[in-house]
Amino acid sequence: NDAVNDPMTTLNDPTLKYVAYSKSFFDSLPWERLEPDYGHTFLVSQATDPAMHDPKYVSSAITRDGTLGVIYYPGLSGNNFTLTLNMSKMGGGHGASKAYWFDPTNGTRQNAPGAPFANHGPRTFATPGNNRAGSADWVLVVESSTQ
Repeated sequence: NDAVNDPMTTLNDPTLKYVAYSKSFFDSLPWERLEPDYGHTFLVSQATDPAMHDPKYVSSAITRDGTLGVIYYPGLSGNNFTLTLNMSKMGGGHGASKAYWFDPTNGTRQNAPGAPFANHGPRTFATPGNNRAGSADWVLVVESSTQ
């Protein structure tokens, strides 16, 4: 198919905007310091490992020093899904953190209601419903304001 091999077709692909949103998102964070939360000690509402290629699995990662936590909710469990975090993993269990939802379909952010959040105990966050594209996937970003 000539259209597949045409560079202009690729450059005009409307999904390329998502690549730009992803680049902007990762450029704004020290993502290289994130470590996967394999032990489910940060995202405690998901206590099992996923089946191979499980599209409903919620991925989470946190920096070793607890200054940043990132959770990707793929949206396949529906809207208003809840994620429970062990906030004592943030900021070494001291101070408070801010949190926001990143919409991967348009690159915008919205603050999680109730911030700042104390860096101790469990805290449940409900996804904000549909994103701009009408899907339910979101990224929750938690940043400790103190260490």
